[in-house]
Amino acid sequence: MSLNTQTPSIPTLAVTLGDVAGIGPEITAKMLLGHDELRQRARLFVVGDAGALRKAVRALGRDEASVRVIDGPEHASNEAGTIEVLQAGPSLEHVPLGELHADAGDGSVRFVTTACALAREGRIDGIVTAPLNKAAMHMAGHKWPGHTELLAHEFNVKTFSLVL
Repeated sequence: MSLNTQTPSIPTLAVTLGDVAGIGPEITAKMLLGHDELRQRARLFVVGDAGALRKAVRALGRDEASVRVIDGPEHASNEAGTIEVLQAGPSLEHVPLGELHADAGDGSVRFVTTACALAREGRIDGIVTAPLNKAAMHMAGHKWPGHTELLAHEFNVKTFSLVL
């Protein structure tokens, strides 16, 4: 049974924004603003940074007012033409696009760990991840090789693998 009380037949999914200096904000914005049909399959919201999403939306020639900050997954309306974001930590709008930055690496880890906490609390049904930058993560002091190991740690999984 889904946690979504508005439409019980679809899951609530947290989309982690990935590295704000990379393609995460752009592909997330394109997905949420360009594929309204996905909202029939899942209630989607972003765990990340509203400022980075607004920059990506502007770069795509779209209205930055489509980015709305929410207080939690329970407040996600799943309305077409919107990007609802749970702000995870301080703003990362200062991070330049296309440059390796420790703040971006720290943010990308924080986005994943925040989504994991929501899953452990039973507030979401699943997590979708955008790309992160391992070098930026390492610059910020996080030594995870990637998403797989970070997710395994967050859920206390000892035996795991990545399947593409």
